Amino acid sequence: MRDHPEWFFWRPDGTVQFAENPPKKYQDIIPFYFETPDWQSLWQELKRVVTFWIEKGIRIFRVDNPHTKPFPFWEWLIGEIRRDYPDVIFLAEAFTRPKVMYRLAKLGFSQSYTYFTWRTTRDELTAYLAS
Repeated sequence: MRDHPEWFFWRPDGTVQFAENPPKKYQDIIPFYFETPDWQSLWQELKRVVTFWIEKGIRIFRVDNPHTKPFPFWEWLIGEIRRDYPDVIFLAEAFTRPKVMYRLAKLGFSQSYTYFTWRTTRDELTAYLAS
């Protein structure tokens, strides 16, 4: 944050805007500002972090709520990573609707985990898939 404050969300009073999922507040998670004017540097740094772990032997990445981040970022990142490391898998933990899940798959996510797993009756499954 100190070296690149433009990569993060800031409140008007100068404090950082932490991640929230009401009623929870995650003061240990500081969301990136993906649309920062310096987005190319941020995206390259995030790619560098993923590449660091790949070079340590990690081949599967679970991504929390990818649908809340810009789709162009995922399309770029996954494409860049797969170009050099085609065996890497990106898993989407995305609690969202089927149309968004489909879009995440088109962006390159290999598999997803979603509300679907908690649907157990025919009516629940039908309603979810029709939404």
